[in-house]
Amino acid sequence: MLLRWVSLLLLFFAFLIFPSCSFQPQETLYFLSFSRLENQGEIFKETEGKRERVLEKPGLVDFFIKDASFYFLTRTPFKSELYSLKDGREELIKESFQTMLFLKPSFPEAPLAIREIGKERETLNLISSRGIEKSLLLPKGALPLSISPKNQLALRIWENSGKARVAKIYLMDLNEPSPSIVRPLLSDGPSEEFLSWSPMGGEFLFQRKSPSGGYSLYIYNVHNRREEIFRENAFSFQGALSGGESWSASGHLIFSQSPKREVFSPIILFKEGTEWEVDVIGASPYLSPDGEVLAFATPSNRIRPGGGTTPQADLGLFFLKEKRTITLPIDGDFLSPISASWSNSSWNFAFVAYVWNKEERGSGFKLYLYQRKSSSLKEIFYSPGKEVLTLAWTSGAPR
Repeated sequence: MLLRWVSLLLLFFAFLIFPSCSFQPQETLYFLSFSRLENQGEIFKETEGKRERVLEKPGLVDFFIKDASFYFLTRTPFKSELYSLKDGREELIKESFQTMLFLKPSFPEAPLAIREIGKERETLNLISSRGIEKSLLLPKGALPLSISPKNQLALRIWENSGKARVAKIYLMDLNEPSPSIVRPLLSDGPSEEFLSWSPMGGEFLFQRKSPSGGYSLYIYNVHNRREEIFRENAFSFQGALSGGESWSASGHLIFSQSPKREVFSPIILFKEGTEWEVDVIGASPYLSPDGEVLAFATPSNRIRPGGGTTPQADLGLFFLKEKRTITLPIDGDFLSPISASWSNSSWNFAFVAYVWNKEERGSGFKLYLYQRKSSSLKEIFYSPGKEVLTLAWTSGAPR
């Protein structure tokens, strides 16, 4: 009995002294492999090097995991179908003869939505584990962009301004029983593009085009209805977290400072008065949820086939606390602002690279896994002729 108590005390003190030894949740990577030739999709899950097929289905084009529930979309030339997957059983939530697309939340608090795209107008369906909670009809030309943690929907609407058509930002409060579209009180500009919500949902970052053709970044406060300029003449050709300048979950503003249309440019992070500039040029940055590591595409020594002058891209990593950058070479070209994702713990980063004209295996998409703890990078999936479309992490198996 005495030995048992001594052992328990030693474990307790070891936990206090060495927090890194504490138990971490087992994380699982889910990814979708899709063949356009066969119109066939497969969803796999990979946990600590062990892979298992979750689902295989014709027309399987996308999936999402929210609140431990699994949702997936199938599409044929005739219709789209939305399913949930619970306890290994598929349940049809909605079918439509129009195209359906996920409007995926940027933050866990925001709801999952489905865009149903018609010839004249769009329908937005809010989804939960119980099915469709609410359906909203949007006017013609309204493109739903993102839902905030406070259930504010941002939309882009093209309007005629003289001889030109310009993009304008609108908002819709989804908390209202019958929400209406409201134009934010923004000062006049040739064109406005919504970029991302703040983590608390009370502000959003947007980009405005100036008459000279440059772009500036602004922050709009939903509560006091005021805008403030954040950075003048900040132009990004290759996007950040979501294909443009972004507000990350850790509260960092991420943008590139480049007056020219360059694939690779300086990447800058800003938070609470502190600014970090990555000491190499890059593209497609992804900041870890804990706000400590920035993964991005950085130019390699390999030139893209076809006579282009732009080099291919390796994986770059910028550590904010140490203010240092490392480069990890890959066999492929990492530039996609879509097929990449940090895990919830910030210890794993998965991304897709395109392999150019490999004679022995053919061109295709490679899925890589960077493990921060061991500073290792390895290829975990490659199937010539198939794309890797969607990535998602969980800390436990969905129901």
